[in-house]
Amino acid sequence: MRGAATEPPLPYPNLNWLKKLIAYLRPQTTVITVLRARGASRDLVRFAASHDNIEDAFNECPRASWTLEFASRAGVSSRLITHALTHMIDNSFLKRDLANVPDDLDLRATFVESLVYDAVEAAPKVRHAKTQLNNDHPLTYAALSQRYDEVYLAEHIRLSDVVREIIPADAVRIAIEGLRAHPYR
Repeated sequence: MRGAATEPPLPYPNLNWLKKLIAYLRPQTTVITVLRARGASRDLVRFAASHDNIEDAFNECPRASWTLEFASRAGVSSRLITHALTHMIDNSFLKRDLANVPDDLDLRATFVESLVYDAVEAAPKVRHAKTQLNNDHPLTYAALSQRYDEVYLAEHIRLSDVVREIIPADAVRIAIEGLRAHPYR
C-alpha cells in the first residue's frame, strides 16, 4: 500500500508525562507522609504504607494502640482521645483509673500502648489460652501457640473497633486536613 494515507502528527504531543511530573512535584498528603511528619511509631507507619487513603488505614488498624496513636498523631482532640481510651477500658476486663493520661504525644503513645497490652492480657479468652500454652504438653505447643495468637489478635481487633466507635475515620481525616477541609473557611 504505497499510496496509503498516514495519520498527520498531532498538534500537541502526548502530555501524560507532564501530568505525571506535576502530580509527582505537587505536595501530597499521603498517610505515610503525615504519620512520619508527626512522629508516629515505625510499626504504625509500616502498617499504613499499604493503604491509599487515611480512612482505609484508620478503619483497618488491627491494634487499639495503633488506632489511638493514629488519631492522636492526626491531631484529634485530646479530650476525644481520652474519651475513646476510657470507653475502651470500660469495654475491657481491665479496671484502671485514667486520671494521669500524658499530654505529650510520645508519652501518651507509650502510655496507651502499655494500657492496651494490659487490657488484651486481661481478657478471659487470652488468659485461658495463655494458661493452656504454659501448662500443656510440648507436642501440642504449636497448635496452642497458634490458638493463643488468634485469640490475642481477635482481642486487639475488638478493642480497636471499640475505639472506632468513639473516633470515626472522618474525624481523623478532618483533623489531618485541618482548616482547609472546613467548608466555611
